Order: sequence, then C-alpha cells, then structure tokens
Amino acid sequence: MTKRLLRLDASARAEGSCSRALADHFLASWLAEHPGGQVTRRDLAQDPPPHLDQRTIEAFASGGSTPAARLSDALIDELRAADQLLLSAPLYNFGVPSPLKAYFDHVVRQGRTLRRAGGELLGTLGGKPAVVITTRGGLGAPGDPGDHASGHLEALLRFLGLAPSLVQVAGTVADPGGLAARLASTRDELTRLARGAPRWVGRFSDADKLARVAADRSQSCSPSAADEG
Repeated sequence: MTKRLLRLDASARAEGSCSRALADHFLASWLAEHPGGQVTRRDLAQDPPPHLDQRTIEAFASGGSTPAARLSDALIDELRAADQLLLSAPLYNFGVPSPLKAYFDHVVRQGRTLRRAGGELLGTLGGKPAVVITTRGGLGAPGDPGDHASGHLEALLRFLGLAPSLVQVAGTVADPGGLAARLASTRDELTRLARGAPRWVGRFSDADKLARVAADRSQSCSPSAADEG
C-alpha cells in the first residue's frame, strides 16, 4: 500500500533555512524507507493561507461557501489523506511563524477535524504520526520560557488526534561553533523516526529497550492468530 506524506514548511527563508534542511533530510530518509511513497508539499511561507476574518468564521459555523472556507476544506482533505505529517518551522519572536498559525486556524474545525463526544471535543485524525522540526537562534530546551512554539504545536496536533514527535535544534545563531554536532545528532534522530523506530525519552539502558521491544512483540498477533480473529 502506497504511503502518503504531507510536508509543511513555514520558514520565511527559501534558502539557508536550517528547519527546511532538516526536513529535507527526513524526507530523503522517509522515501528510502517507503519507495514509491507519495509526498505532498505545502510551502506556507510562499503560499500563505489568509488569516481568519468574520466572514470565514461565519462560513465555518454555517457550512457556507467562501474562497477561504473552500481553502479550509482542501487543506483538511489534504491532511486527512496523509499517513504521516512532516512539519518544519523556526521560532520567530518566541512563537510560530504567522502563516503556520493561519494554517492551523483553517484546519482545526469542529465537524471536520474535531467531533463532540460527551461535551468534549475530540480529534478525528486517528493517531497518525507527525514529525515536528523546530529551530531557534537562541539556546534552550523545548518548553523553556523562551519557547512558545514547541508546546503550542504539540498541543494543537494532539488536539487534532495526531501523535507528534518533536525535534528541536537550538543555538543556530547563539552557538554556531557547536551547531554542526547538534545537526548531525538531529539528522540521526530524524533517520530513526523516518524508519519508524521508537523515540526514547529519558534514561533507558539497552537492556530496557530490548525488553520493551520484546514485550511489544509478545503482545502482537501472529498472522495465523489474526486470521482466526
């Protein structure tokens, strides 16, 4: 079965962008893992969605048709059709680039990507994986007081029902001397994610990892058992 990847880029830089270069690496690794895979690319900086206005919000609520509402439907269909999402974005002034914010304002919609159940809104995208690459000029870890993008993106993607893996490179401006090593480590991590390898957060020994993989395999169905069920 052909796998489909949706790639979103948000950097204003068409050339010399660290986030775009890392997304290129993930894409190459993903295509190597999925020969013949289909890739849809959307450059949000070069072709930004419009920001919401009152007419668009009213069209969302009423089901009316406006150019922005039709674009929203197309963006949602594109996202729903993908088996995996790849998103790359730099931090601008501690947050996400405005075209990326506008994109999510168009795809987070009740009745399309959200459904109401028992008074709660639930995402409808079925737990599909999403690799999120963020870069920042300053130093710091994801989620620190200077990073209002990583947590924002993770919350939005989980709200939609996706399963995000966040990868960040910091210090692209503040620490250029150590950047090459951080980029190499990040490329290795992205290669593992493209291959579908689990991402280990925290201190796990090799024995811990082997035990976890063995436990997962022991709970999976064999082909014959699956046929019987």
